[in-house]
Amino acid sequence: QRRIVDLLSRAEGIVRLRWEAEKKAAELIPALFLDMFGNPATNPKGWPVKLLGELAASEKYAIKAGPFGSALKKEMYVPTGYKIYGQEQVIRDDLSYGDYYIDDSKYRELESCKIQTHDLLISLVGTFGKISVVPEAFQPGIINPRLMKITLDRSQILPRFLKALLTGNTMRARIEDRSHGGTMSIVNVGIMKSLEIFVPPLALQSQFVANADAMLSVQTQQSAATTKAQATFDALLAQAFSA
Repeated sequence: QRRIVDLLSRAEGIVRLRWEAEKKAAELIPALFLDMFGNPATNPKGWPVKLLGELAASEKYAIKAGPFGSALKKEMYVPTGYKIYGQEQVIRDDLSYGDYYIDDSKYRELESCKIQTHDLLISLVGTFGKISVVPEAFQPGIINPRLMKITLDRSQILPRFLKALLTGNTMRARIEDRSHGGTMSIVNVGIMKSLEIFVPPLALQSQFVANADAMLSVQTQQSAATTKAQATFDALLAQAFSA
């Protein structure tokens, strides 16, 4: 019994250390952002400031919320076709998740809500702070009413930089202050367009993205190690109580 307790205790300690390491790894990118650019609330490095609406691409529907609910109902869904992207994808930051689709005719009707590579997809209701950047490879489709898409002028600002800025504590608090709603915060296109964004040089933004990618790799490794350690502990625990 003592040997079992000792073994489980050591395994539990490893799991705890892995969780702590994963937590520390998750803090790397926000720390890098503050080191390179400073706090957005005070802009200590004096970067130029623009409204988010001024940083959108010049194309029509560059900033667009999803269609009104009456324009997209569940009875309109089909087994395959053009994908419908909603909060479930953005919360997971995984655009491959989910299987809601509309047909070609409905897609053409709602084409103003279609997504493109590098678009920011932003959750509007209740879970603001969750943002995805559309990758190179994705299923063509549209956003639903709970999302907003932003197509950026990438000669001014990079999507990955803007995602890091908007998901930081300072900007999230600023947006929360401007949001409205009863028990649930609601953000709209007007709020986002009027948001003041500092804009460092593009080369510095690119450097941040490259460094963040390296740190993301560390996070992925830590997460995998944590999962493995937890699985080992669970297996040992099961074995101990089945002996």
